[in-house]
Amino acid sequence: MLTSIAKKRLGRDAAAELLKSLAGISSDFEKASFLSENSAQFLSDERLRSAYFDIVSTIGSDFEHHRVLSSLARKGGLNEQTLREVLKSASAIQSDFEKASFLIESSALFVESESLRPSFFGVVRTIKSDFERNRVVSNLSRKHRTDFSSFR
Repeated sequence: MLTSIAKKRLGRDAAAELLKSLAGISSDFEKASFLSENSAQFLSDERLRSAYFDIVSTIGSDFEHHRVLSSLARKGGLNEQTLREVLKSASAIQSDFEKASFLIESSALFVESESLRPSFFGVVRTIKSDFERNRVVSNLSRKHRTDFSSFR
């Protein structure tokens, strides 16, 4: 039902109410599915974007949290503020594996941007596992043909 409502062109207040209603959904899978499939209309407005990422933060499953962020990264065309919100959200992922996997998948969005690179490596530094942190940095070095070892 929420998906059919989201497919309609909603005003800002209605979209905000729709996002609020997601907080009551206990299933991380259902919440993540909705957020992944319906992100476009929430990201262009600052207030709605903030509410969108507030709902993302209520997803308890690191796998589902990663899935939402990956779907955003794949969509492309995200503005810098949205990309900053994505990084902030990624830093909250507790699983080092899920966090590292997301950072590897989406690195091109952040590493190639002078303004986003420091925030990206700030998230890399939140990875507690040496193995997972090294996996990110090694992958970056291969992908971007630059030595990032100083960021371990």
